[in-house]
Amino acid sequence: MAAAAAAAGPAQYHIVAPLGEGGMGRVHLARSPAGRLVALKTVHPHLAADPRFRERFRREVAAARAVDDVFTAAVLDSDTDAELPWLASEFCAGPSLVDAISTLGPLDSAALGTLGAALAEALAAVHAAGLVHRDLKPANVVITRDGPKILDFGIAKDATDACGEPLTDTGELVGTLGFIAPEQLTGGRGGEDRSGENRSSKDRGDSGRDDEVGPPADVFALGSLLALSSTGRNPYGSGTAPQVLHRTLHEPPDLLGVPDEEWLGFLRRCLAMAPADRPSVAEVLDWCAGRAGAVPWWEEEPITGAVREHEEAMAELIAAEPEWEDEIPEAFRAPRAPVDVADPDRAGTNATDAADAPAPKPTPRRRRFLAWAGAAVTAVSGSTTAAVLLLDESLKTPPRAKSDAPRRSWRQGSTVWSRDLGATLNYGGELLLHGDALYVRTDRTLTRLNAATGEVLWRYEAEGGNLGSVRPQGDTVFVLRLPMKAPEIVALDAATGTRRWSTGDPVQNRFRPSSIDPAASNTEGPSARLSVSPAVVCLVTYATASTLWEQRATKGNRWRAYGFGARDGKPLWHRAGTVTGVPAVHQYGGRLAVATAERPVSLREPADGPLVVLRERDGTQEREIEGGSVHPEAHPGSSGIRHYPGRSAVEAVDLATGKRRWSRAAGDEATVTPAATAGLVHTGTNGDLRALDAATGHQRWARADVRRIDDDDEAPPLVADGLVYASGSDPSVVSTSTQHSDGWGLHALKAETGELVWAMPVDRMSKVRAAAGGGRVHLCVDRTLLTLRGPAGS
Repeated sequence: MAAAAAAAGPAQYHIVAPLGEGGMGRVHLARSPAGRLVALKTVHPHLAADPRFRERFRREVAAARAVDDVFTAAVLDSDTDAELPWLASEFCAGPSLVDAISTLGPLDSAALGTLGAALAEALAAVHAAGLVHRDLKPANVVITRDGPKILDFGIAKDATDACGEPLTDTGELVGTLGFIAPEQLTGGRGGEDRSGENRSSKDRGDSGRDDEVGPPADVFALGSLLALSSTGRNPYGSGTAPQVLHRTLHEPPDLLGVPDEEWLGFLRRCLAMAPADRPSVAEVLDWCAGRAGAVPWWEEEPITGAVREHEEAMAELIAAEPEWEDEIPEAFRAPRAPVDVADPDRAGTNATDAADAPAPKPTPRRRRFLAWAGAAVTAVSGSTTAAVLLLDESLKTPPRAKSDAPRRSWRQGSTVWSRDLGATLNYGGELLLHGDALYVRTDRTLTRLNAATGEVLWRYEAEGGNLGSVRPQGDTVFVLRLPMKAPEIVALDAATGTRRWSTGDPVQNRFRPSSIDPAASNTEGPSARLSVSPAVVCLVTYATASTLWEQRATKGNRWRAYGFGARDGKPLWHRAGTVTGVPAVHQYGGRLAVATAERPVSLREPADGPLVVLRERDGTQEREIEGGSVHPEAHPGSSGIRHYPGRSAVEAVDLATGKRRWSRAAGDEATVTPAATAGLVHTGTNGDLRALDAATGHQRWARADVRRIDDDDEAPPLVADGLVYASGSDPSVVSTSTQHSDGWGLHALKAETGELVWAMPVDRMSKVRAAAGGGRVHLCVDRTLLTLRGPAGS
């Protein structure tokens, strides 16, 4: 069968390597008779036998060959009448737009303008040929060393053939939800706008009906693509196909996080319900070009490095195949090293997965490949799949960054001291470094150790209850104690661990009325938060309500805040709130900010209730900030910039104003260092570490072979002394994979560059609590407390 296929195939092309197989056909990397690298796609036999499909394929290939622009990937050759129809497409270099945005983070105004101008120029060429692309999406844009290239004209419709017989089945749509225009979804039948009123009554002129699928549909898709590139989110959200379809037809796009108000207005026009309300492609080109940066971002690092990685990876793929000059292999032989294409319907559209296939060490053929490389890794598929697809290339998955860690020579750290704790910190424990003191809190004990020697200085044991958070300040250590009766604060002498004072039962506090509201519960919430300042220590009690039973049991309960003198524990004031939950408190600048929420919250689902701001000295409510609990540190009296994790992005917030400075895409599990170190903030997931420019959010470096060290899902990356500490595999083993593996040990990376400084094998690195400072890193691994340091001079 393979021999027959080869005879029917484009024998003048030399097959170099398989790239993938999709619903329409197979894709191979090939060379033309003149030696040019191309992506060669041949139609499956069962489709070639369908006259209706063959006619459609003939028209689509003719349409694609008519497009010629620097920002489009050209179809170079084809034979639509062959036994197995085929086409050869220009080979394009670099990562997909999704991977590029994941690397850079959401684009700012200048970078977005540069991208928009390039893509609008490409669409202008498409429309000049009388075509409509109809499926512009991130997967169909690849970033090459020459700029973005729009791929896949295989489903373009001839816009001049409005009366021609449609080649898609009844009810079938061409496009990708979130990027498909409303007129494509409604089949040209019109519909309601997103405010529920009738569609725009704007005069449609003499150019035809506004419900035809014409160039405005591509403008809509371009608007969605630019919104995604600037916010990290699909403007019509994610979820099931009906959900995304409903939002597209009935709800305004989500444009929160676009660079400025001008972009907000422009993208709203591009995403207008009625085609006639959208700007033309020429207007889009002029508007974006007027805001484009002086130097295109694809001509700078880290994108140039990402392009090189794709070229080199494809060169290694080529090196794994037989010499192409020796003989023509069977065109459709089973690949000796199959390439895993995650989405079969997109096989050949993006060869990123092919580029990650392991390969032997490159031979001189690699140099010949690179000599041709104005071309490279991503191929035009010519796919004719006519189905509604959901965008699955979300920015939730970090790009596969090239690893700096696997090296044959590296410097090893050393153990300073270790100690058996007798208990694990994995379930509610805490490891806290404060000056030369290391505090270890379990659920029942607090131990202070000398951080340099491991000597135990004192141990405090809770009586009849558990220990909550610990806050050292000056010569006092404040401990939140959670007995069965009610929460209290205990002040310990930092030098000796002896008790100085405690607040006692809050119900007995002289400022607390015995009855506040007869209709409300007068009981004290069993949960509490501790906050301290030099003058006032605050206790905030509340009730959790994570289950229906708890919600019923705590109905009518309210949070309560108490102020105490930091030196003597003297009660100062009491204040009661109106809701139950308190996910966070923040004390700074003479204020206590209490974040409120009626529902359970987490790092991924932050509180969205009002932020209640109290005066620290007397508990008087100063203001209530609607929705302010998302950023509890942003309130009057605060200053500086703080960084927050979100569902799929991290953001920088000015605490004095509460305004967001920037937002950048990140993985779903990403955490972020709250403050910058040397102009950088660091993000981490269970699969990668990254450094972002604190001023702009642009990515400085990324490592996918290491992970954040702390097992706590909400812990930020551990950064201290100019190093970021991570968990990674043995750096002495050179691996073809950039993915980390657990279980080997600690990596100390230069915080500024991500470069490995030293490493140390540590058993059971999968369950760790960590703290660092003073040239040492402290790890609590299971029951063992281990202190390490780098080699001399590190």
